[in-house]
Order: sequence, then structure tokens, then C-alpha cells
Amino acid sequence: MAELKAEGTCDFCGEACNADMQGAKAYDCEDFPMALTGAMSYGAWGACPACAAFVDDQNWDALEARMTAIQRRRFGSLAEMMLPRLRQMHMQQIQLFRQHRKVLHDDEQSSELGMRANSGKGGSETMRITTLWLGAKVLDDGNLSGLREDGYLALRHADWMTLTDEGGFPRATKPGDRFWYPFSVNGVEISLRDGCLIANDGTAKLRLEQVDLFTVFPTADPLVAALIGMLQPPPEEPEEDIPTGRFDTGLSGSFGQGGRR
Repeated sequence: MAELKAEGTCDFCGEACNADMQGAKAYDCEDFPMALTGAMSYGAWGACPACAAFVDDQNWDALEARMTAIQRRRFGSLAEMMLPRLRQMHMQQIQLFRQHRKVLHDDEQSSELGMRANSGKGGSETMRITTLWLGAKVLDDGNLSGLREDGYLALRHADWMTLTDEGGFPRATKPGDRFWYPFSVNGVEISLRDGCLIANDGTAKLRLEQVDLFTVFPTADPLVAALIGMLQPPPEEPEEDIPTGRFDTGLSGSFGQGGRR
């Protein structure tokens, strides 16, 4: 059974994660390399009480949002300037944790669907979709393209979305790759029933026909672009002051309760 360090750091958000903290947890993991930096993760991952709650609920979108929000709070406008790259690193960090955490595969596969099934009339089944997956092209500067023609949308995660080397290990992204990451529905009600995907945000309703769980949509399609538009929150106002100093993404050094930062 994994144990937390007496005075440690959360492997997700970088906040304090001590053994005497109520709600803090350690999750058994295999040793593995961090894809974007080459840093190694050794043994269990420690999670502060807030991050542990998201892990236990398998709420990966909320976990990424917390990780990113803490970095934005720490580094202000400097973090804002590299926000797409920062979110990409956090999402890949979570993905690697999910791949190498020692849990039952059935539990994790249920989480990846991000759906709840409800019995419908006539024996049909309605799927409530809570997480979508966006695939964006990696540009030459390492950032993700925001162009519609460079993106795709999927209803669930698939193994082929993970970038691996010839040995099957996660690898760093490179220009031309397509990087997939989870995308929250932000309160929009999305359901799949009898090959029909319906999205409703309370003011508008969108309908896509001939859809199943394995459908991958091009985001250049007008209806798909409209769906993504329903999910995107309004932009935030950036801070004016730009702090000086080195920006630490929190992904350098070693990870896991068996290693040291």
C-alpha cells in the first residue's frame, strides 16, 4: 500500500501534500517517463485533498482545470502567455497517470467513456455524454493549432490517440502530431440515442445524425463547429502586469512518492 511523505508535494498541482493531511492520498503507479520533459516518475503519486477528490470521482477535466488555475495564480500573465502549452502539459500528465496507475481496467474504461447509461423506451438506450475529446494539430512552435481545419472531435478516448514510440512508450509531441485532450461539456446537456447526438444549452438545440460512440468528426464541419462553440466559456481578461523571473511548469525534476523533486 502506497504511503505519502511526511512533508511532500502534490504530483498534480504542486501544492503541499503531507501525510497528516486529511483527504490527501497516494496512488500506486508504475515507474514511467514523463513524455514532454523526460523526467522520471518513481512509484506512487501523491495527491493533495482537492486533487484526490477529483481523482476519486474520475473528474479529469476538473483536475486539469485546478492544476492550470494554480499555475495561473502563481505566475500571472507569464502563465497566460503560454496557457495552451501549459494546459497541454497538464492534460498529458493526467493521461500518463491514468495509463500507469495500478487500478482495475474496467473501472478506468468506464471513466474514459465519460457517460451515464439510462434505459429508454422500447429497449433503446440513451447515453449522457459528460466529456468530449478534441484532437488538435501540433504546430512548429509546439503549440496547438486553433484552426478548424486542423482539428477533430471524438465522443470517447481510444488507444490510438496516445502518442507512443516504437517501443510502445509515451513520447513527446512533435510538429504535425495530433494531440488529443478532454474537453468539458460546461453544463451543456449532450446525449446519444438511436444514432442521434443532441446538444442543448438551454437556449439552442443542435442535432447530428448517423452517430455512434466511435464517430470522429472534423471540426471544420459547420455543425461540429457550432457544437464546440456551445461548449466554450467566454474568454477571460488577461492580467496587465507581467512578473519577472523563471517560469516553472511544475513538470521538471522527478515525480511520484518514490522520487524527489
